[in-house]
Amino acid sequence: RSSIVPETSLWSSPVPYVLENNLGLNIKGIVLRALDRLRLKSCIDFKPWDKMEEYYINHSFDVMALYSRCFSMIGREVKNGQILQLAEACQRISIAEHEFLHALGFMHEHQRFDRDDFVTINFTNVIQGLEVNFIKAEKDQYTTQSTQYDYWSVMHYGPNAFSNGNGTTITTKNPRFMPIIGQTLGISATDVLELNLLYNCGLSYFMHVNTAKGEKGDSAWLETKRVTSKRKCAIKCLQFYYYHMNSESNDLNIWIREFENEQDFVGRHRLIGRISGNNSSTDTETYKTFQVEFEVQRGEVPSTGGISIDDINLSEIQCPHVTLQIDSLPEIYNQTAQGYTIYSYNVYSTVGYRYSFGVSMEHPFIGMFIQLVSGKYDNELTWPVPDSQVTMQVLDQSPNIQSHMSYERSTYRWGKPEDHGTYYIDDYNQTVYFGPKIGIKNFIPYEKMLLRHFLKGGSAVFNIFFEGSTDIIVSVSSCVDQCFSNCCTTGGATRRSSAFRWYHLKLYCCALDLDQVALPKPNLIFGGTW
Repeated sequence: RSSIVPETSLWSSPVPYVLENNLGLNIKGIVLRALDRLRLKSCIDFKPWDKMEEYYINHSFDVMALYSRCFSMIGREVKNGQILQLAEACQRISIAEHEFLHALGFMHEHQRFDRDDFVTINFTNVIQGLEVNFIKAEKDQYTTQSTQYDYWSVMHYGPNAFSNGNGTTITTKNPRFMPIIGQTLGISATDVLELNLLYNCGLSYFMHVNTAKGEKGDSAWLETKRVTSKRKCAIKCLQFYYYHMNSESNDLNIWIREFENEQDFVGRHRLIGRISGNNSSTDTETYKTFQVEFEVQRGEVPSTGGISIDDINLSEIQCPHVTLQIDSLPEIYNQTAQGYTIYSYNVYSTVGYRYSFGVSMEHPFIGMFIQLVSGKYDNELTWPVPDSQVTMQVLDQSPNIQSHMSYERSTYRWGKPEDHGTYYIDDYNQTVYFGPKIGIKNFIPYEKMLLRHFLKGGSAVFNIFFEGSTDIIVSVSSCVDQCFSNCCTTGGATRRSSAFRWYHLKLYCCALDLDQVALPKPNLIFGGTW
């Protein structure tokens, strides 16, 4: 991953882009998720082209390149719509990030001028005419920003890229990196570092409260810094881990303090969530400068433990809609039969489709799927499910969200469970239909779960994002509609556990009148050896 030297080839933020009308919903959703990741990990923002800028990225769809071509120019080069293309076979968020990094000014990692110290390029195994993808960069035209060679880079080809069938095209000098190069998780920590260095871009907190002493109602507080949204329509997602020990009478309260202006040092203080026993938190809205405050309050029952909070991250990205945390995953994987599955509860999407999802042990893989379930709104909904996308994700649990390399895949379109599924009679003598499982049995190799931070204390976190077309494609002027349609549920579990629980809370970006809007109730999902 070498980056261009001339500043004239760099973009000004926000970078304008166009998504052509002939793009499918799934690829649009993947592109927008990739842009959100780049926003999250750098100071670079993106915006829909307003027809004023000469330079903008034009994401197009070429019918002649339906299944194969994915490409982008390097840096800002062409006026009136610089083409970036993701064909049908390229519908992964990591590939979208790869092409957008090209557009932002990056060559491939294996084309660095110092690459011969780290890899060997086997040109005799490269398809004739495609050797250009392996030519070294000129030292006077590109810079590495003094970063180390990165086998994890999303800009690094895999061992068999453009192979003519006679063997590998790239061999790492250190054999242990052969399974790493060409990873499809996404932008790496060193990719992020070099991107921020190239564009001159400018915490994680821990808290433990011992509740063994003190009186009922005594509190301890942790405050974040003041935060102001970078975007006009920002989706704020608060994520953290907590460990509730001993007495469930102790409360973890989550507050938000909003400020009117820079001279306001007091602000307006509101409770937005509470974790107490098995009760969940509630959603709220904020669109001003604000800070988040955590309060641990001692209960009346004597306690020998307390509450710990760790890895607090606040970001302008979409919260997961449903979360399934599975504790002791290595033991479950090694001790259960092929196909053993852990299911979530049945939940409703924001527009009324009922569904559940599952994680299955598909040795040597972990499988993941979603299943539509018959619900009370089915006769009022459109079938097959129109213009909707589901993204399945295994969460990278690195402490800093900017270092996350979560693994995810997206899918779309399902039929009505009553027409295509099986049924059973529930406890209320009602017939419930389950649609076919839509997902991937070989979603992620189990050994890959051990390479990154997918496991934390033996626990893995699986997320589902269920989004309709209004969630995916929305103009800046429809900020209120976006915030309401993206109503996010809380995740994780609030019961006491032998492991830290992962938790997320949506902070609405718009000023909604909560007295006039019926928000969906939170969904609490947790896993185990059920």
